[in-house]
Amino acid sequence: MLVRLLAYGWDEGPLPYLVLEYADLGSLREFLQANLQSWEEKNRLAVGLASALEMLHACEVIHGDIKLENILAFSSSKRGFDAKLADFGLSCFTALGSRDFRGTHLVSAPEVRTGKAPIGDIVAYEKADVYSYGMAMWEVMDDGGRYYHSPSICKTATEDEIEFARDFLAQLDSREAKITPYAAEFIRNLDMPTYMRNRMVSALEMALVRDPEDRCDIREFRLELDISEEYVCPRYRVLMPLLSNS
Repeated sequence: MLVRLLAYGWDEGPLPYLVLEYADLGSLREFLQANLQSWEEKNRLAVGLASALEMLHACEVIHGDIKLENILAFSSSKRGFDAKLADFGLSCFTALGSRDFRGTHLVSAPEVRTGKAPIGDIVAYEKADVYSYGMAMWEVMDDGGRYYHSPSICKTATEDEIEFARDFLAQLDSREAKITPYAAEFIRNLDMPTYMRNRMVSALEMALVRDPEDRCDIREFRLELDISEEYVCPRYRVLMPLLSNS
């Protein structure tokens, strides 16, 4: 889902102000840290938000700054809560021309962190979005915790965790190493249903690939996690009827 725009207008300056629907439950990070969710609910989140990003990409809109702070949580009478993509301040609208992909350093794709992302390349920008989305879903699986708090990354507590995370990424980039083993190890150690664990590991390994040319698109990520009765998993080629009841 995407956050709804209710109104807009101009005050002082060239940029308009926007009036958006009120997120009564705060950011998704705040909500998950305060409200533990089932694995099934987390999977619903991952698939639903992937669908929203897929719709943006189909319209040639790049979000540009996907992170849990930019996903908002709303009360829902049907599902308890809904999560919606928000904060499009760094978005790229390709019909209006191109600019560099910015993002947030600690969750940006390697090519963005190192300044090697080609400017104005719509496909490359989509792949950068997918990487950041994968990082966000890693943190969803950790109840809103920071990915760099994962035991495989941070062995001991550190006073300056932001600087620690920057150093960790810099070391990866200097060796052109992958972050996928850290994500996979974290997910495999979670007490979640085996079929769901395998699918999340597979999805993250597809999304967090260092080379953007080998990285999946958001549709492939969504389909890897889809557990509807009609879906055939492309990775395992196994029909998955009624897995939620197993």
